[in-house]
Amino acid sequence: MNHKQLLAYLPRDLVDPIVHDVSRLTAWEMLGPEKDLHEALAARVIGPLLLRWNCVLNASGEVATDHYKDLICLALAVVLHRHGFKDDGLTHGALRAVDRLNDQVVLSDAFYRQREAVKALLVSPPTALSRRPARTKDQTFWRAGDAASVQIGEWFYGIYVLEILGNHEAPIVEIYDFASRQRPAPADLLQCRAKGQRYNDGQQRISRHAAYGLRDLPDRANQFQIIASGVAAPGTDHLQPSVGLFAVSDHFRLLRDIQALFAQA
Repeated sequence: MNHKQLLAYLPRDLVDPIVHDVSRLTAWEMLGPEKDLHEALAARVIGPLLLRWNCVLNASGEVATDHYKDLICLALAVVLHRHGFKDDGLTHGALRAVDRLNDQVVLSDAFYRQREAVKALLVSPPTALSRRPARTKDQTFWRAGDAASVQIGEWFYGIYVLEILGNHEAPIVEIYDFASRQRPAPADLLQCRAKGQRYNDGQQRISRHAAYGLRDLPDRANQFQIIASGVAAPGTDHLQPSVGLFAVSDHFRLLRDIQALFAQA
């Protein structure tokens, strides 16, 4: 049993976004002339990954079914293992998921017959990558005028898509001045202004981000959820002009930027 064979048993529409996230994080963290200790590299990959996918794993049954959580947990553990990483919590969860998925006959008979080989792969020591993983071409299915909620831990925020960069490569987003422990309704965001970034001179300026990697609709991690479409942009009259057109970012760094803006990092 190898990773490719195991992942072939799982729904491709769940596997692909996880591969996309893990390869993006791994490729970014492996940049630089010197290689870090593998444990430090693993922490920088697994931490942001779980901040995102815990929106499914820790969700209530009304938001995500047990079957969906099991499939996501198993896919995360396998894709991380293929990239040379292993998280004990995910591994234990994936082992339990194998049993539950088989008990409920969620996957194929072939998966059931290979259950011991699947478990053996999950608990085996992963092999660290010797070079950065390949990444797919950047593409987004988001549209200008989309307003969406963003979940980070127990907090919910909002973003607005101003325009789409290039040939459907990435959305350029602005952050709403909204933070709540409840997911926003359309009216909550539509009456909000844009959140500015405070610079060293004390001025609050317009802050825009090209969020490469913000790709799929619906978001399989349940982190980004469209609230409204075709709506007007949040007001920026209270902010000074931006420094540059936008910051080149991705959906993981966008989460850090949101936390920093609201001082809840």
